[in-house]
Amino acid sequence: MKKLGFVVLGMILLIALFLGSRYGGSSMDEYTSEKDASQTLTVLANNTGVRTLLVGMFSKPEGYYFLQKNDSPTKGRHTRDHDTYNLKEEGGREWKLTIQPDLSLRDENGVTWHLKSHAESNASVERNRTTCKENLGKDCPY
Repeated sequence: MKKLGFVVLGMILLIALFLGSRYGGSSMDEYTSEKDASQTLTVLANNTGVRTLLVGMFSKPEGYYFLQKNDSPTKGRHTRDHDTYNLKEEGGREWKLTIQPDLSLRDENGVTWHLKSHAESNASVERNRTTCKENLGKDCPY
């Protein structure tokens, strides 16, 4: 009977952690190209909470990205598979970036993208987009 109580208590704690961590916030990382410092890549993702960690065992974490290249910005979605970002542009183009030990990214052409800034929010990426639209009256660039 005592063991059953511990099992039930453990299950209640896991469920509370799972449900409570679904609002884990989000992060935004901005990178600049080593080849051309005017090119920036912004990667937005929901932070890893217990729920994301558990879901991540069965699916790949995902988010949005925004690439400013010359005067032609592009945006799309990304998934992360261990040390690789898989980016898919809204127009269909796909490319990969590998995370380096110093937290920079290296693209398929060997170009390094250096981490310029990192920011975190208590809100999810989706909530931040909604807030941006409410405050600016238009869609955010990401």
